[in-house]
Amino acid sequence: MKKIGSLKILPSHKIKESMVSIGFECLDRKLFNPERCYDPLGESGVKYARVQTGWAICEKVKGEINFEWLDDIVNNLLDRGILPWFNVGFGNPAYMENVPNKTAVGCVPLYYGEETLEAWLRFAKELAKHFRGRVTHYEIWNESDGDQFWYPKKPDPAEYAKLISITGEAIRSEQPEAKIGACTACSRFDYVERMAKSLRPGELDFYCLHRYTVFPELGWTEQVKEVKRIFERNGHQLKLWMGEGGYPSWFPKGHWMYPRENNNSSERQQAVYQLRNYILDAALGLERTSFFQMADMWEYPYEKATSTINKPAAHGILNGLVYTKKQSYYTISRLAVLLSGKIETLDTAYFAYNLVGASRCETVSVQRFSLLKDGKPLYVYYLPTDIQDEEATRTGFCLDIFAHGVEPIKDPVLIDPYTGDVFALDEATVGIGVQAEGLPIAEYPLIICDRSTYEIE
Repeated sequence: MKKIGSLKILPSHKIKESMVSIGFECLDRKLFNPERCYDPLGESGVKYARVQTGWAICEKVKGEINFEWLDDIVNNLLDRGILPWFNVGFGNPAYMENVPNKTAVGCVPLYYGEETLEAWLRFAKELAKHFRGRVTHYEIWNESDGDQFWYPKKPDPAEYAKLISITGEAIRSEQPEAKIGACTACSRFDYVERMAKSLRPGELDFYCLHRYTVFPELGWTEQVKEVKRIFERNGHQLKLWMGEGGYPSWFPKGHWMYPRENNNSSERQQAVYQLRNYILDAALGLERTSFFQMADMWEYPYEKATSTINKPAAHGILNGLVYTKKQSYYTISRLAVLLSGKIETLDTAYFAYNLVGASRCETVSVQRFSLLKDGKPLYVYYLPTDIQDEEATRTGFCLDIFAHGVEPIKDPVLIDPYTGDVFALDEATVGIGVQAEGLPIAEYPLIICDRSTYEIE
């Protein structure tokens, strides 16, 4: 293959639509400095940002709601072409006694008396009224199925449904066109089923699954499909998002994701996970995927309902405290371009392949996806090795693809989203598909498409 250039990165304001979102959470706890993130994020091409609304910061004194801090975040994002979407929560010490942390993280207003609940709903109304025209999507609460974010009682899907119903109604009373969402940490099927049964059809417009794993493919397809079925059989027609998830570039000792002994992760592992994460979600038809997080949350200790972490895992695409760019910053910038526009699954493609020199077990594990970007085909493949092994790219991949009813590839190129390099496939045979031998195969997705699909520089 001959390198012909690099994928051109576009700033966020030049991308009209994309499934790529970034986590801009935890600013109610000042865990990173947003001022050092706005410009790099605007340059990245990322189109959406998940922002937490921080009731405790907006209403420090009873009856005095001030959105100045949240205005600053929203306006800085919008000025750079990034569309914020809200995660609405958490509690407020001004209305809640004996909360376990200073911003009442995880403290549910249902359990602190009538005055607190009325104040919460008033906050939701004022939030929608104030940000109407700037924010359209409101996700109610965060990870309601976890003890750390549903306090002081145990997680209860019927109670969560009640919170969604009354909060969504308050928001829509001021912003009728608002889209209302929900999320859970683990999407346990029994919890989701009971929540779905407790909600009326139309109360939810989108539902966010969360994913933190070492192996992004393991069980994810089945989980997404079953969650979709749960909502459909309970009369809900909604969009599915991956609303929060990722993989850190550094693990603290004893981290719950149990990294392999003597493996503290790396920037490469994080970026490889990210690439596999987004491509898999695109192939599953998820409308949006939000990678956690913008920057390592190291400015202050990370407080949850009943626990504090002094130095959390390094989930950011920017390094904590110094705000330099990690490899995952560059890969998400390429994903923002690669997954821009209208991305659809291509169900009419036949994708035959062979991996020379590999065992049959390894060969059958090859992941391959056929997608459309604005009507043009993308053929994606990779070897799903253990990310912690950091395997080098191999050669010897052969493919034979037939696709009817789509715009044919005339000038095939291969895009490496980890490096951004673009290669001409001069030896490939094209017609109603693509045939090629001796291609590279990596532990992350490689993409074959027509040269005209993206800008190359």
